[in-house]
Amino acid sequence: VLFRSAKWSTRKGAVNCYHILLMLEAETAVLNGDKELAKQKYDAAITASARVGFIHDRALANERAGEYMFHLGDKYLAFHYLNVAIQLYSRWGANAKAEHLL
Repeated sequence: VLFRSAKWSTRKGAVNCYHILLMLEAETAVLNGDKELAKQKYDAAITASARVGFIHDRALANERAGEYMFHLGDKYLAFHYLNVAIQLYSRWGANAKAEHLL
């Protein structure tokens, strides 16, 4: 499914979906144990979602990156990503989600 999504995304020029593909690639890298690739894909998803203005997806990418960094034991980066996620969820109006992350 991921391969078909990547193929469709590049063939159709689906800018609105590219950041989702990057998040899926980050999650796949996590499952495969590729820490560096996972971080790169999370960061790329954050940048891509910011570029197209999808604040909720940017928040989600930050949240997932933060949870992954926490799992790896990097509390500094985890705090950074999760703090950004909280700010973005609040800006988007998802205050209950932001409070949940606190």
